Amino acid sequence: MAVLRAPHGTPMYFHLVRDGFEPASGVHANMSVAEVDGRSLYTVTTGSQATYVFTDTGQLLRQYDAKGNVLDFTYNVYNRSRPPDRFSRRFMS
Repeated sequence: MAVLRAPHGTPMYFHLVRDGFEPASGVHANMSVAEVDGRSLYTVTTGSQATYVFTDTGQLLRQYDAKGNVLDFTYNVYNRSRPPDRFSRRFMS
């Protein structure tokens, strides 16, 4: 089972099935996995067409909104994410 906590705090559960993931009852999203450069990347697309890409350790790498706007996330040595400021492209602290 995989769990993604939505931005509003609601957990979205996905069950591992033979050919991928199946959303739990009431979850309006899809999850897929792909191997990229030797690591597994998981993509969740919600019913509102927001898309989240994260690693098998749960680190969010990229977020797309329904309009195609993108936020990339990087992590420091303390495993804390740092999304860039959308306007200055500098990292927020």
